[in-house]
Amino acid sequence: ILIGASDDLGIELAIRIALFKNDIAQDALLDWDDVPVPIIGRKFRELCQKICANQGDAVPPKILRAIVETVKKNNLSAVHALRTGEGGNNPQRKRGLDKAQRRDIDRELHLHYWECADGNIELASVVYHNDFSIPE
Repeated sequence: ILIGASDDLGIELAIRIALFKNDIAQDALLDWDDVPVPIIGRKFRELCQKICANQGDAVPPKILRAIVETVKKNNLSAVHALRTGEGGNNPQRKRGLDKAQRRDIDRELHLHYWECADGNIELASVVYHNDFSIPE
């Protein structure tokens, strides 16, 4: 679903299914409509699908796992501030009060997202290791 989605609703469906499956595995019984889906940033689908096309079938499940961990606030050791420069002391990139975050998907790929001041997560992009950009 993630690869073949023709619009953001398809991306949301793939994420909702992954979150629902995670909740079932955790013995949590949620109503389908109560599954919290992050905001899909304006460039996320395009950039995510480009990586999937280049990397093959093993990547979509990894991306979905990283999104589930992000929404559920699990595996926080894989999350790092996306900084304004390459140095570890550079300030975190911001968009108003929103904070840019970078989550490891694997050694080569990263999920970039906005941790919004209102508590929402906005998925921004899936990028290769050396890419520190984030769509606003």
